[in-house]
Formats: sequence, C-alpha cells, structure tokens
Amino acid sequence: KTKTNWRSWSKAAGLPPEFQDPYAPGALSPENQEKVADYQFKLYYDKYDGDWRKVAIAWYGGEGGVRKVERGEGNKPVYHPGVDKAFPSIANYGDDVIARMNKIRQGK
Repeated sequence: KTKTNWRSWSKAAGLPPEFQDPYAPGALSPENQEKVADYQFKLYYDKYDGDWRKVAIAWYGGEGGVRKVERGEGNKPVYHPGVDKAFPSIANYGDDVIARMNKIRQGK
C-alpha cells in the first residue's frame, strides 16, 4: 500500500518532488514515512470527526472501506495477489486498532 499511495500522499504532505517517487533513493526513509503518515492520519481524523475506528479503517482499506463498513459489507477477509494467507477484514482491523488503543489507555 505504501508504494501505491506514495506519490499522491507524499505530494499532499509537502515532500519535495524528488521524494514523491517511491523508488527514488531516500524517498521511503523513516522520516519521510512519518511525515506522510502524520499528514494522512490528521486528514482522516479531521474528515471522520475524531472517530479513530474510521481513521484506522481508512488507513487500512481506503475511504471506500469506511463506506463498506458503514453498509455492513466490510467483514470479509482481505486477500492480496501473490499472498497465500488472508488478512483481517477491514471491520476487524478497525476493531483491533481500537482494542489496542484501549489497552494502552488502561496501561495494560
């Protein structure tokens, strides 16, 4: 997913043009990834009025994933070409993120 969205997300986050190509040396540095993630999470956080579950779902499954979950359609496992195992459904991913956040808040 990083390389699929990198061009548009890095540009929106204000990275210089030489780092907007995910295959360019240094483009995917930890610092650049942090800048892009910070920008994208804030964008989703504002868009979804601070609903962290929706933020997590949008990060994992795109904004269309949020709409799927809202329609009750986000419960199927996610498969990727060339990967033999299934990944969590977008709904389960959102639930897992919230559960982990709650554990952190409770100090567990």
